[in-house]
Amino acid sequence: MPNTSDSYQEITSMSRSRVYIVHGYLASPQDHWFPWLETELAKLHVQATTLPMPRSDQPHGPTWARFIAERIQAPDEHTYFVGHSLGCICILRYLETLRHVNRVGGLILVSGFIDRVEQLPQLDEFTADRIDAQRLIDIAPQRTVVASTDDSIVPYVHSATLAQRLEAKLCVVRGGGHFLASDGFTEFPEVMKELTEMVGVA
Repeated sequence: MPNTSDSYQEITSMSRSRVYIVHGYLASPQDHWFPWLETELAKLHVQATTLPMPRSDQPHGPTWARFIAERIQAPDEHTYFVGHSLGCICILRYLETLRHVNRVGGLILVSGFIDRVEQLPQLDEFTADRIDAQRLIDIAPQRTVVASTDDSIVPYVHSATLAQRLEAKLCVVRGGGHFLASDGFTEFPEVMKELTEMVGVA
């Protein structure tokens, strides 16, 4: 017979959880797998929001940092972040500023990077300063990086480096490209699986 108490605790944990999705360069909340992820999380009573980052065609580091800070109130151990591409380092920059927050729930970083990407010189300002890896490890106890072996926009080595620096779990998807709708990613079960496992043990 199922343990009713355990089931109640799991549902309670899920309903208290908040997930913020940060899209990347040239994207919007309506693109790729973001709407699907929001819908799937809603089925589990998890509040999920894809932030509409300003001017994604001409992203500006300080502007994006302020935008995230203004829209996320009182992050805590029930707050989770999912980033895609440029959205990943923006999440990390935001978390570095949280000096009065001890811990958030976790991070899932898809096709992320922390070093200069040669194919994207227009994003150099986002990687000009080194991240505070230890601070990020301390504040986010659960960390997963999702990468593709054939990503032509953010090459795999960048995401692998990110995982190494953050001492994060590296989830490798072969043939995923940059995880765009044009790569066939209007759904993303791997991210959903990683996220629900995080929320379930938070």
